[in-house]
Amino acid sequence: MDNVFIAIDGIDGCGKTTQVAMLKTFMDEIGLPTVTVYDPGTTPMGLSLRKILLDKDIPLNATAQALLFTASRAALAAEVWDLMRTHSVIADRWVTSTLAYQGSMLGVGIDRVLAAHNTFVHTDPAVIIVLDVPYEVAGARLDTDEAKKDRFESKSPGWHKGLAEVFRGLSRSLNRRLPVRRINADHNPDIVHREIVMTLIAHCPPFATAVADRYMEQRAVEANNKSIS
Repeated sequence: MDNVFIAIDGIDGCGKTTQVAMLKTFMDEIGLPTVTVYDPGTTPMGLSLRKILLDKDIPLNATAQALLFTASRAALAAEVWDLMRTHSVIADRWVTSTLAYQGSMLGVGIDRVLAAHNTFVHTDPAVIIVLDVPYEVAGARLDTDEAKKDRFESKSPGWHKGLAEVFRGLSRSLNRRLPVRRINADHNPDIVHREIVMTLIAHCPPFATAVADRYMEQRAVEANNKSIS
């Protein structure tokens, strides 16, 4: 069975961590052994760059941010390629974050971010799920201690509202350039999880095959149990 690479993205507080964990459990159960990765992070270089990128006390202009995120992602993509020999992979964030934060909100430009990504990152997800949550909902889930907030969390509520709108539009503006699918995540986590699964069935054939195979196995077990009883 083919392994798959999926990413889940969105604004801080949208529920990414919860949905990544739920999807991993589901994929493990349907016969797709799965590992999770974080962007930026996971690799030694990515972890080092993550500290720099999130540290609000280190001056870093938007172009430098975009290039460092791309460098971290290039290293992570190489690791994902190796992981996919034996496992499926779910990434917490992908290039959609750089497109939204640096490309749009900080003015680097969508085309420039995509050009760097396409040049240096050689593995992309089959589907990128963007969790769409109003900032008012997502913001209420975040830590209110200003001292603990990173470079991006510390930006104003108005900035984050604009960021939520940018993420909301990515599935439309990038539809033919990246496999971005928007999910309304302003619901109970179980409902959001079901929507993610249905979206992946529709847009990721290996995932759909694994779900179908698992269903047929369950039906066979049920039929066998009935015949025994």
